[in-house]
Amino acid sequence: MWTMENTEIFRAITGGWLRPGGIALTRAALALCRFQKGGVILDAGCGTGATCRRLRDDHGMAVCGVDISQSLLGGAHAQDSSLRLARASLESLPFPGATFDGILCECVLSHTAAARALEELARVLKPKGFLVLSDLYVTDPSGVATGDGADEAEVMGLDCLGRLLAGCGLRTVHFEDRTADLKRLSAELILTGCSPTDCLISAGPGSGHCVPDRPGYYLLIAEKTGERCT
Repeated sequence: MWTMENTEIFRAITGGWLRPGGIALTRAALALCRFQKGGVILDAGCGTGATCRRLRDDHGMAVCGVDISQSLLGGAHAQDSSLRLARASLESLPFPGATFDGILCECVLSHTAAARALEELARVLKPKGFLVLSDLYVTDPSGVATGDGADEAEVMGLDCLGRLLAGCGLRTVHFEDRTADLKRLSAELILTGCSPTDCLISAGPGSGHCVPDRPGYYLLIAEKTGERCT
């Protein structure tokens, strides 16, 4: 069961970042995307706003964050009332089309109906803009029942993810297997007596997706081309 104690243990291990790889993985993605200073960036699933603050303060970007959790957004505003934040689901974003130069979606997609969420992320991304994804993936699709990501939250296989991206006019330009980050964090959690399954798969209220055996972890960058593949 996910508890606030688990949250604090997770934060202590990761330095406050609620995802494997932490801010180092985010920085690596930013270096690959080469966003310009002043670029308009969306943190999709911003939580307590830690990444928003880093992007704004360290990289000079105009950042907006969205999250479905009112309590997490409240914590973000309590730390920095100047952050531009909105409560919304990724499946229904409150922004006009082609608003953002880049979007970060870190360890959030698997907690959404991914097909609808990716359609929305692609809609609000500018042409030639970049979507940065990091998340769990199913390493053995035969070992867990997976759908098409359309109607419920689930950890997908990479083939399914690739089809969804292509169907939204998003072309993968960079992929890294970062399962080593996941294994390292899992080992550290076990040493604290915390369940990696609770902390890594059910990390947040209402996640509820299937738990694959021995999941992998990835970093992926996709560019909006507008050319949809079916």
